[in-house]
Amino acid sequence: MSDDPPKQGLPRANGGTDSHWKPKLPEPCGSVTERPRMLHIRLFGTTRVLDGIRVLGPCDFGGLKPRRILEALALHRGHQVSKDRLVDVLWADRPPPDHTATLESYVSLLRRKLQPGTPAKFSVIRTVPRGYLLDPSTARTDLDVFDELVTRADGCADQGALPLLDRASALASTDLLPSPDEMQWAEPIRADYRQRSVAAALRGAELALRNEDAEHAARLARRALGLNTLCEPGWRLVMRAQAAAGRRDAALRAYQSCRQLLLRDLGIEPSPETRAALVEVVRNQHTARDPHIVRPRGHTADLGAVLDAALALFEHDGSDDHVGRVEESMRIMAELLYRTGSWTSRQQERTTV
Repeated sequence: MSDDPPKQGLPRANGGTDSHWKPKLPEPCGSVTERPRMLHIRLFGTTRVLDGIRVLGPCDFGGLKPRRILEALALHRGHQVSKDRLVDVLWADRPPPDHTATLESYVSLLRRKLQPGTPAKFSVIRTVPRGYLLDPSTARTDLDVFDELVTRADGCADQGALPLLDRASALASTDLLPSPDEMQWAEPIRADYRQRSVAAALRGAELALRNEDAEHAARLARRALGLNTLCEPGWRLVMRAQAAAGRRDAALRAYQSCRQLLLRDLGIEPSPETRAALVEVVRNQHTARDPHIVRPRGHTADLGAVLDAALALFEHDGSDDHVGRVEESMRIMAELLYRTGSWTSRQQERTTV
C-alpha cells in the first residue's frame, strides 16, 4: 500500500469521499474528441443540410457566396475542387482583386455554420493542395441516395424495382439547384439528373401498368412530365394509364395537352407513336362496343386530319355536358379511324423514313 496520503474527494470504501475529487465533465459539442455528426445535404430543390439535430436552410450558411461554395463541393462529392474553380463559381469572369483571401474567408465562415466549434482540420470541408473537398465520410448528398436507388433498381426484378424507382423519382422530382440565371456552371449536371429522374419515373410507370396499377402509373408519368412537359413518352403513359382506369375523357385531355404544348413550344405535331397510342386507346374502348364498324378498302384519309377533326369536337367550351361531348368525340373518332383503311401502311411508311 502506498504511504501517500489519499486524494481528497476520491470515493472511499467506507462511503466517505475526499473533497478534491471531481467527476469528469463531458466534452463540449464540436470538440476534437467527439465524433462528427454525419451531414445530409439536400440539393434537389431548396438547398438544406441536416445533421440529426439541426436543419440549415438557404439563409443559414452565412450568405449566398458560402452557400454556393457548399453546393459546388457537394456536387463534386468527395473530389477536389480547385480554388480557381470556386472563384469562377462565385464571380464568373469578374473576381475581386483579393479573391483568394475572400474565398478563404467564405470557407471559414461556412465551416463555422456547418459545424460550430469544430477546428478547421476536423471540418467536413477539408483543405487540400490548391483547393477543397467535401469529406465523404462525414457528408452524404441526396444525389448519392438517388444513384444508389437507381442502381439497386437496375439489379432487381420488376416487382422489386418499382418501389425503388418510385423513391428515386420522388426524391428528384424537383430540379437540382433550380437557379439557372446565376448558376450556369451547374447546368450540365442539372440536365443529367433531370434526364435520369425522368427515365426512372417513366420506367416505374411502365412497371406499374404491367402490375395493372393505373393510378400509380399515372402518378409516375405525371412526375416525369413535371420535369419535362415535352416528354411524349410521358404523355403516352398518362393516356394509357387513364384509359386503363376507365377515364377516357382524361386520356383525350392528355393527348390534347401534349399536342398543344408541342405546337406552342416546338411547332410540331405529336409523333407517330403518340398518335398511335391515341388510336389504341380509342380502338380498345370501342371494338367491343361496336364490332360491326367496317373499314372499306381504298379510303385514304390522312390519320392526322382524322384525329384533328375528331379532337376539334373535344375543345372544352365550358358546357355543362362536357363528359357527354367527350363521349361523342370518342364515338366519331372511332368511326373515322375504323374507316381509315390505309392507315396501317401509311403509318409504317412514316416510321421507316
